Amino acid sequence: MKKVREMYSRDSEFQRFETLKRNREKRAKQGLFFLEGVHPVEQAVANGYEFYAIGVDADQAEALAADGKTNFADHIVSSVLKNIDQVLLLSVKRHVEGTLPYGTEEALGMAENAVGLANNDYYTGMTTPEIQAHIAELAEKINAGEITVVTAFDPELDVAGYIAAVAP
Repeated sequence: MKKVREMYSRDSEFQRFETLKRNREKRAKQGLFFLEGVHPVEQAVANGYEFYAIGVDADQAEALAADGKTNFADHIVSSVLKNIDQVLLLSVKRHVEGTLPYGTEEALGMAENAVGLANNDYYTGMTTPEIQAHIAELAEKINAGEITVVTAFDPELDVAGYIAAVAP
């Protein structure tokens, strides 16, 4: 089974990841490669590399499969979803109810179904039931407020403190 590492902060493992991401020579010495963007993924598929990817914004695996590109979809474990349709629906509902907070900012997350992870056949086929259960448990804790997801848009976020915490 492959090692899964959860990174909660910019610790030494995060710094190692960032170094590997930016330094081709170090990746080559360790036999690793890093893909970011559509073209590199296309080239990796075309050259027969084994890799896994995480999509963004919408369910990338399902979208590629619908376009007949299952050779690409087969590499996408899940996608981070931005459920704009759900946000618009919530906004219309609040408008009709008279509860839409016009003129204010509001951060919406998993509890409002504004963001999430794609849970499809690719996800269930590429992850173990244990990983799926762990991710579901983390989502429940986020929705229940037991885990707070840090956002850069939080005006009280201590960015300097985070930077200082990982400084060498």
